[in-house]
Amino acid sequence: MQLGIPWPSRYMTAGFVSGLGRLLPANQNTLGQSYSIPDIIQTDAAINPGNSGGVLLDDSGAVIGITQSIATTTRSSAGVGFAIPSAIIKQVVPALISTGRYDHPYFGIALTTLNPDIASAMNLPANQHGALVQAVTAGGPADKAGIKAGSQTKTITGQQVSIGGDIIIGYNGKTIKSSDDLITYLARSGAVGQAVTLSILRGGKQIQVQVTLGLRPSS
Repeated sequence: MQLGIPWPSRYMTAGFVSGLGRLLPANQNTLGQSYSIPDIIQTDAAINPGNSGGVLLDDSGAVIGITQSIATTTRSSAGVGFAIPSAIIKQVVPALISTGRYDHPYFGIALTTLNPDIASAMNLPANQHGALVQAVTAGGPADKAGIKAGSQTKTITGQQVSIGGDIIIGYNGKTIKSSDDLITYLARSGAVGQAVTLSILRGGKQIQVQVTLGLRPSS
């Protein structure tokens, strides 16, 4: 259920959660580095301009998210809406109330999910999982820790892909199977100034690298 409280009336729409763990761009209309909001809830409960920003409730009335955006060409609900999960809201809102800002943790890397085609191009087993580092921001936390980006480019399924970089397969002991996994763990448990341990495949060997998370630059 999605509760909207526009002035002067109050109303509620109902629907199903149709997807979990979605990743949405946070600044798709800006120049510079791009960031994403992880762990997004997808719902078909109608979200329109009057009730956007309302709470998303489960069938027991518990708040599970805050509605954030919709997929539409008409600016009204087309049956696909997105909500930021309550776990992230609980992290961000107290900081906004107390200080007026929230400091997002930051690696300074560009990632893609390792798939069988990319794995084959890197002479790895087709079932190898992880987040492939494609680029590293100069002077950023990952760069200071010695994380390596890809140095070769190959055309894979019609797209240019940077290969040969480090493959992140673990974050503080948690398994990383995709770039989405890493972004989600960073948002849920990372903090500026925190030292985290990444398990990395480099040249076919697994190593541990400690990275001190930085403050994400403003767009």
